[in-house]
Amino acid sequence: MNYFKKLKIMAKVLTLLFILLTTTISAQKVDHTGIYRWESSAIIKPGESQITRILRIEADGTFTFDRLRPSWGLNKEDHLYGKGTWTAKGKYIYFTTNPEIDLDNKYTLDFTNTKGRWDARKNKLILYESDIFWLRRFAIAKQAN
Repeated sequence: MNYFKKLKIMAKVLTLLFILLTTTISAQKVDHTGIYRWESSAIIKPGESQITRILRIEADGTFTFDRLRPSWGLNKEDHLYGKGTWTAKGKYIYFTTNPEIDLDNKYTLDFTNTKGRWDARKNKLILYESDIFWLRRFAIAKQAN
């Protein structure tokens, strides 16, 4: 009887160790820093670039964003820029723009209230909430660190 009690205790200890080990492995810190890039699949003009969006997330807690829409038809080439700071909590990332510091004639996009989630399976950042309507539910692939 004493042997079975020890065996039960040992099984519980092993189960607890297994749970702690798998939790620690799955809770690895996500490295959000790097260059993210998206290009539209629509061909605007053969031989010319497409709509491109580039997000640079820096290790110092800052980010920059650039959206280029080439000229086609009656539309002129158009750049939109944004910058600000970011913070991360697990696989979630939060962007903010301080209007007094980050916005000017060039940087006009306000990323405040923009939230994203890291999708490790697809190596993409998914922006699921934003006051910039065309960034909602937007997935952008990580290119490099």
